[in-house]
Amino acid sequence: ALGQYEQSLEHYRRGRDVMGTYDEYDRAEIQLAVIRAAIETGNLELAQQELGLLNGLELTGAQLAESVYQSARISEKQGQYETAYAQYDDLSGSRERWISARARYSRIKFSLKNGDIDVGVAIDQLERLRYAWRGDRFESQLLDDLANLYVNAGKYEEALETLRQGISYYPEVARQKRML
Repeated sequence: ALGQYEQSLEHYRRGRDVMGTYDEYDRAEIQLAVIRAAIETGNLELAQQELGLLNGLELTGAQLAESVYQSARISEKQGQYETAYAQYDDLSGSRERWISARARYSRIKFSLKNGDIDVGVAIDQLERLRYAWRGDRFESQLLDDLANLYVNAGKYEEALETLRQGISYYPEVARQKRML
């Protein structure tokens, strides 16, 4: 949750031998966290391996939705865009709000990258999305992306206001970024 992905994976490597002692819910939660960290560090092989280990576990609705979302992220990073887009579209209507918001965000970013939508449409969609999910690093990233789009559109006042909001809402994230 703090974005310390390498450290998370190292702790997992040291303790994975005891995974069998956890109940299925906790194992799934740990494996999903490992998948998130592996994707963020570019270790898609580990992410796929852990995703495969979820098969056979009895997942909650939220865990199942996240596993599909993480699968879509892996597909996207492997260049399987149609598969990823279809999964993002399906997840956009998920009852799990945090998955729905992230799926919509991913779809907006890819549509912009592929030229399916222009900067103005992306800004409008991200503005709507920012009110669908509040709190955590995701909102901070969304605000950063929104500010960048405002700059690209020449809307400097809106960009600065969005950056100001991101810093005031998430000062710890701003401090971490400054240290990088």
